[in-house]
Amino acid sequence: MLLTILNSKSDQNGNRYWAVELSNFGDVLAQGTMGCDNINTSQVMQLGCEVCREELPIREFNRLTKKYDYIGSNWDDIKKRLFME
Repeated sequence: MLLTILNSKSDQNGNRYWAVELSNFGDVLAQGTMGCDNINTSQVMQLGCEVCREELPIREFNRLTKKYDYIGSNWDDIKKRLFME
């Protein structure tokens, strides 16, 4: 499985926006936006996932994540939504 952490480049005020996508051989299993980059990558790797980080221009990020649900900003909430624990 692959966990892709997406972030936008900074906007005019210096804000960045975050999203995450969990996929398995191209099939998206879970996705959502986050309040901050609060992914515990060591725990993700222990669950057997590879981690990839990608920075996108803000308009491309907004187009890609337009229909994503908000999954939280706390790691425990994010983990529950991604891995259905």
